[in-house]
Amino acid sequence: MARNRRKKSKRRAGSFRTCVGCRKRRPSGMTVRVVRGPGGELLPDLYGKLPGRGAHLCPDFACFEKATEKNSFSRSLRAPTRIEDPAKLFEVVLESSRNQIRAILSTAARSAWLIAGRTNVDNALRNKQVALLVLATDASASLVGEIVDKAKSGKVRCHSILTVSDLSRFHRGKPLAVLGIRHRGLARRLNTEIIKAFALTTSAEKTENRLATAGHGQLTVPAVRGKIRERNSGTSGARS
Repeated sequence: MARNRRKKSKRRAGSFRTCVGCRKRRPSGMTVRVVRGPGGELLPDLYGKLPGRGAHLCPDFACFEKATEKNSFSRSLRAPTRIEDPAKLFEVVLESSRNQIRAILSTAARSAWLIAGRTNVDNALRNKQVALLVLATDASASLVGEIVDKAKSGKVRCHSILTVSDLSRFHRGKPLAVLGIRHRGLARRLNTEIIKAFALTTSAEKTENRLATAGHGQLTVPAVRGKIRERNSGTSGARS
């Protein structure tokens, strides 16, 4: 019995990682993994598939700064690393995170797990066949209010990210203001990545404001097109 408890405890512990910047432990899905490239440069590994040792960070620019100042990357990766500006690495991580969101949406579209448009989303919500909803950041206020209310009633997570034009690429180029994901696994991956992107974006905005207030210029990370935010939280009854 005790042995089984230890095994279960190890499995739970394995899903957490320690940030090399602030030393806090976070669920592995909510950290940013970086690896050492051939030339000693740091590369983001959002898919968790790059070979070699990895270092994990919170999705917070302050942790990137702390890890750089303390040379934590070299110690964690057990090899000399080259990082000239943590802001540049943060910029790459942020863009990679957004690219992964697009990749997940593309997978859903190719696999016919994507529900496009207001009418189809309404039907899916009524039939409890949607696991996650995505609203365009420039969707009309009436549409947003209607969908958010229905999502809350169905306990379906709902996020605002990308624009109508951005979402159109997942709908044969046609304008798209709302879409749903039916597959639970893809929905979980997308939800985690959107929350991570939200944390990265919020951190970038706070850092820009802090530097501007202090008169030190601005963070080199460009502003993210389209506000990312979670509209509500809940669970869905959709099946994969």
